Amino acid sequence: METGITKPPLLLGLKPSRSLGVPLCMTTDLMHLTGNLSDLHISLWRSMMECSNSDDRDSWDWAVFHDEDIWTSHGQAIEDAGTSIPGSFDHKPCNITNKINMDYKTWEFHLYIFCLVPALLHNILPERYWLNFCKLVRGIQIMSQHAINKQDLEHAYVLLCSWGHEFELIYYQLRQD
Repeated sequence: METGITKPPLLLGLKPSRSLGVPLCMTTDLMHLTGNLSDLHISLWRSMMECSNSDDRDSWDWAVFHDEDIWTSHGQAIEDAGTSIPGSFDHKPCNITNKINMDYKTWEFHLYIFCLVPALLHNILPERYWLNFCKLVRGIQIMSQHAINKQDLEHAYVLLCSWGHEFELIYYQLRQD
């Protein structure tokens, strides 16, 4: 702004008494956050994440989709689940194994990760990873609501903090490598 290249942002024009001010008035970008979380979990479950030489992907007990047959049947389960999803979406979710690298839309990832996966991975993903994932899912579901009361917001905070701490302990076990 000092050079004259840009103008002050509109948000700075808000009355300080009517706003939390920048950056506190900014909303959480759930679309990109959920996309990144989807990518993170799918990469871990498919054993596609980079790791150091001192780590061994074959030891990853959370990599339940490392086996192509299980991944393929999971994709079919997603497609089959589409008949049970309300018609508020433009179409049922596609088989993720066919479209993950091409046309899987943001809303499909959101529906997949935060609605279908908790049910589809029950008794497939080892319990401690599944329970940890369910904390993330419930926290994001609360944060995605149109209106959140104080009690729900506090619950989401506890769930998401617990998820993050447990995630560090069970997936990468605080290993720097």
